[in-house]
Amino acid sequence: VTWRFPVPVERKAFETFLSRLNPREVGRAKGFVRFSHAPEKLFLFQQVWGHHFIEEFPARPHPAPVAVLIGPNLDPAHHQAALRSLCFAQTVGGGWTLRSA
Repeated sequence: VTWRFPVPVERKAFETFLSRLNPREVGRAKGFVRFSHAPEKLFLFQQVWGHHFIEEFPARPHPAPVAVLIGPNLDPAHHQAALRSLCFAQTVGGGWTLRSA
């Protein structure tokens, strides 16, 4: 599953997302993300078999913020919905709007 982050996300919510990944389904997650508390910075994240780390990525130019989830039993729709909810809030009418930073 590949997801391009259109906006910075809340770090705590992102770490919660990573901690809830089932290692039997997602063996590895990696990529780059921006957080709303420091949108000018880019962070590298990696998760392997239930353990994750996040660190600032100082190299320039910055790659695009993107997440890649790898595993034998991925449910793409489930993970894309979870990632979407980090970036967007669902409206009463069923549409989506950008989350406020």
